[in-house]
Amino acid sequence: MTTIKLEIPPTLRTPNLDEVPNTRDVVVAIEKSRNANIVQGFIIKHNDNKELPFKFYAEINVNNSELWNLFKALTLHLPDEISLIFNHADNEAIFGNYQDKYAVINKLSNFTTELSQDCFLEFGVIHQTDDFLEEVFVDCTKYIKYWGMDELEFRKVMNEFQILEIPDLNFIDEFPKVREALRLHADNIIETDELIETLKKEFT
Repeated sequence: MTTIKLEIPPTLRTPNLDEVPNTRDVVVAIEKSRNANIVQGFIIKHNDNKELPFKFYAEINVNNSELWNLFKALTLHLPDEISLIFNHADNEAIFGNYQDKYAVINKLSNFTTELSQDCFLEFGVIHQTDDFLEEVFVDCTKYIKYWGMDELEFRKVMNEFQILEIPDLNFIDEFPKVREALRLHADNIIETDELIETLKKEFT
């Protein structure tokens, strides 16, 4: 098992060689992951395609113990009304009704362990109109994808969390990985499917 400099959830790891097909491509990919630049940081790209009205896109590696705090900080910079997005990692996204962003954060705060560490769950928030799009989305491997309008404000949040721009940053989903059920690592948690049903009742 590789040592990754980023603090990742306990439910996510690099596979052992006896857990994957014994092919050259897989073995090489696992070896590459050992030296990959998987650290806390972000990359940013400007939007040259005007089909969707956002100005830039960023991907952010954040230590898992700070994931919820960063998600909350970015969400607070969105407009007042937002829609929750959530789904099992193998299924299509579900979009909630627009609600006050503080109410959304307060409701989600009851599930911070599951949201931060369940690698079968993806979630995010969005505000979109014809000429405006901001979205904060947590991938199942627990890094953040961000579509934004105000790059200066985004960089201020990154500075507050001491997260640097790293152009050659790698992400764990670029390499073979094993996802494990959260119940194997934590007590008194809500299973993925049950939490999705709870979120449906609260937000749709």
